[in-house]
Parts: sequence; C-alpha cells; structure tokens
Amino acid sequence: MSVLVFCEHNEGKFTKTAYELLSKAKSLVGDVGGSVHAVVIGDVDVSSLATYGADTIYTATGEDFRALNTGVATKVLQTAAEKCQPKLVLGASSPAGKDILPRLAIRMNAGFAPELVELVYADGSLVGTRPCFTGKVYHDVRISTAAQVYTVRPNAFSVEENAGAGNVETLSVELSDFETSFKVVDVQVSEVEYIDLTEADRIVSGGRSVKSKEQYDALIRPLAKSLGATAGASRAAVDLGFAEHSEQVGQTGKIVNPSLYFACGISGAIQHLAGMRTSRIIVAINTDKDAPIFSHANYGIVADMFDVCPLLTAAFSSGDTVSVAPKAEKPAAKEAPKKAAPVQKEAPAQKKEAPKAEKPAVQEAPKKTAPVQKSVEKAPGHKKEAVPSVASAPVASAPAGSVVASFDPSLLHGLESQITNLNAELTNVKAELKVKNDISAVKSDMMKAIADAQKATKSDVDRIEKNARSFQEGGLKRFDDVNSTVSTEVRKVREVLREGIRNETDYLRSQVSSLRAAVVAVVVLNAMILFLMLVILVKMLML
Repeated sequence: MSVLVFCEHNEGKFTKTAYELLSKAKSLVGDVGGSVHAVVIGDVDVSSLATYGADTIYTATGEDFRALNTGVATKVLQTAAEKCQPKLVLGASSPAGKDILPRLAIRMNAGFAPELVELVYADGSLVGTRPCFTGKVYHDVRISTAAQVYTVRPNAFSVEENAGAGNVETLSVELSDFETSFKVVDVQVSEVEYIDLTEADRIVSGGRSVKSKEQYDALIRPLAKSLGATAGASRAAVDLGFAEHSEQVGQTGKIVNPSLYFACGISGAIQHLAGMRTSRIIVAINTDKDAPIFSHANYGIVADMFDVCPLLTAAFSSGDTVSVAPKAEKPAAKEAPKKAAPVQKEAPAQKKEAPKAEKPAVQEAPKKTAPVQKSVEKAPGHKKEAVPSVASAPVASAPAGSVVASFDPSLLHGLESQITNLNAELTNVKAELKVKNDISAVKSDMMKAIADAQKATKSDVDRIEKNARSFQEGGLKRFDDVNSTVSTEVRKVREVLREGIRNETDYLRSQVSSLRAAVVAVVVLNAMILFLMLVILVKMLML
C-alpha cells in the first residue's frame, strides 16, 4: 500500500502534525506492507521527515511555490499522487488541509473524510473515527473507493521515530493560467510567541470573567508559560479584546485536541465545547458549581480563578505540583477553628472560676462559726431544749456575717454567664422545637395539600372519564344515525337505479320489438316486390 502525506510547515519548520501523520502512515504500511511518500511545498529542509518514516519526499520549490496558493498546492499534490499512485492520502485538519485536500479528492475521484481522531485497519479495510454533533458522538467512517483521502485533527496520533529511506525528488509541476489566476501578496503572522493552538499539547484558556486584557496577560499567560502551554480564549474574551482572534477556541475559532486543557472562568457554552471537547484531560476553574463546563471536565475547582491561578502558577513554576491543592485549602481550614475556639473555651473557663470562688466561702465559714460552737460547749448542764435557744442567736448572726465576708463577685458573674448560656441553649431548643413544630405544620399542610390535590385530580379524572364516555356514547349514537341515514340513502339510490334500469330495459325491449316488426315488414314488402317483378317478367316472356 502506498501512502501520501501532505506535510505542512511554518516559516521553514514542520508542524508537529506532519510528524504525527508520517508516524501513523509508517505504522499502517508496517501492518500490510508498502511505502510512505511525503509532499512538501516551498523551500525548506526536508531531512527531518525521513526520521519519522518518509521513504520518498516530493518537493516543489521555486518562486511560484513560496506562498501556499490553493490552486498551486492542489496541482502539486495531484502531480505527486500521479507519480506514486497512493491508496491513502493524509493531511492535517488545518485551514490549508481543509482547503486543498477536498479539491484533490475530486481530481483523484477518491472518497474524502475529514476531522479524524483515529485511523486503524479492521477486517481488511481502513476505518476512521471522527466526532460529530460538536463532539457528542463518535462514529466510524469507511471509504469504498480505491483511493481514500483523510484529514486528521492535530494531536490525534503519537510521534514515533521510525526511519524511512528519505529519497528526495523534485516535482515538475505544470501550472495553468487558472491555477495561477490569483497570487498571495502578503502573509501576516500573529505576534503570539507560543505554539499554534491547533498544534499545542497543552492549552490554558480564559473567558469573559478575566475582565480585562491586563488581567488576561497577568493571569492566563503566566499560568500557560509555567505549564509550557499555549494561551487560548473563549469567543467572549476575544470579542472584548482580551486576546487575539488567533487564540480563540471554539466553533468559530480553532478546534483543538490537546492532552491538557485548562478552562479558567469559562462557563462551557456549546460553541466553546465544540472546539475543545475532544481534549484528553480538561481542568475547569469556575465559581459557579453548576456551570456546564464541569459536566465535561475531568477535574473541577469551584473557586475564584484570581485566587487559584496564581497558586497554580507558583506551584508549577517551582515544580511542586503536589502541594497546590493543600495550599489552596489551608485558609478555609484555619478559619473554622478560629471562629469556633471562643465558643468552646468559654464554658470551661466559667466552670473553673466557680470552684475557685467557692473554696474561700467553704473555708471561712468554720472560722466564723467556731465561737458559736464554743459557747454551746460551755453550757453542758442545760437541757437539750435550751441548746437551740443558746445556739439560735449566735447562729442567726454568725452565718449572716460569714456570708457577707466570704462573698466573691466573680462567682455571681460566672453564674450569670452560665445562666445566659443556659438561656441561649434554651432559646435554641425552643427554636428547634418551633422548627420541628413548623416542620410538622408544614408536613401537615403538605399532606393536606397532597390529599386535596389527589382529590382534585381524582375529580378531574372522573370528570374526564365521564366526558369521554358521554363523547363516546354520543359519537356511537351519531355514528348509528349516520349509518342509518347512509343505508337509507343507499337503499333509495339502489331503488332509483333499479327503476331506471327497469325503465331503460322496457324501452329497449319495445324498441327492439318495433325494430323487429319493421324488419319483418321490410322483408315481406321486398318479397312481394320481388314476386311481382317475377310475375311481370314471366308474362313478358310469354308474349
């Protein structure tokens, strides 16, 4: 099998997709045998193509081939195809590939399939896989013609070194006036310093939420640089002037297929998803947890990108990628204990103060009551009933003095604080009970509403069934009436037809009878005339 690969280059440097296609072509011919041919337009060093599998390299150089003119490029590929007679033609799904290869397929009378992401041999034929409906569905493509032309998305295949012969042949291309009827007079190259989006293996894109070009340059580009990635943008960001149009990703921008795609502040509109849905790993950063981008992302960060992106940039720049997540989470983790600490420490402090305040009161009380005990001991001869009278006076005055002397104000404050806390807890309990009561009331109302709804629904269903039955009965009755009317009318028509047929038949019979009588009369008359003529003839002969 012969395979022809259209190898594109930018300013003398081959695109990564060119090497991907050569590697894939070499892998395919390795399975079934054959050769790989590369075609290059313009003055460029082609020695690197042999490293990735090119056995023959067709070149077209000269003044007419410096710029990539569509008509001229199509003629070059056609000439190369006529020389090597390929069964398979591969090209990148780039603006040039989309412009040139369909024209080549028409001239080769070959089938054409664009935007492939996989190409394999299966059951003795080539089977391509391509996305459709903006990447929601993948389907297999088989071409039945002898020659087949495919365009492939960048980053679809791996780049593998598998050296080919590398023979270089210069093509002799005869250009017609039609192919040179227009010329490329100027090529304006974007000032972006990174790899083109369609070729990039990693992309960091920003959306409308970046808010300004300065923020985009300060937030998105440094993160992309730390990852060795290319900066991209959504259509909204490009329309607002945050990034160039060459950096737009989406249905109206560039369709990309990177290994890693960062979507910063991008909600995930369907037009943007159409351009990056086939990315292998998608990381989304957005404050809206319900943003559509999260349903397509492999990893999601629900946070402000103005907080997350600088952390990621610093982590990736230092190589400490593992510690990015913990660093982002630490501030949130510390805040909770700080707020909770005063609540937890307040109660223990009050509990500790109460015992300290009680100890002096308990120790001082015996000192003050000691004289009372001595005065009681000095009167042993009294009767038992006299003891209360002796002890009652001192006891009444002593405890009063002891209480006043041993009072600690902090104890009152502690008790007040505890009472306040208990009141607060009681209020919370009441609130919870109120909530429960409210929930019960709501539940009761809901059950009542459900019952009313069920009752109303049942009533509606019964009414509908009744109407349906009435309609059915009325319809059947009307149908019977119509059927009876139709039958009567049909019967009348039949009778009229029969009467008419009968009348016509009688008329025809009478006419036939009249005709018969006329015929008989004519025959008899003719016979009589003939007889008379014979008689006359006989008499004449006798004379």
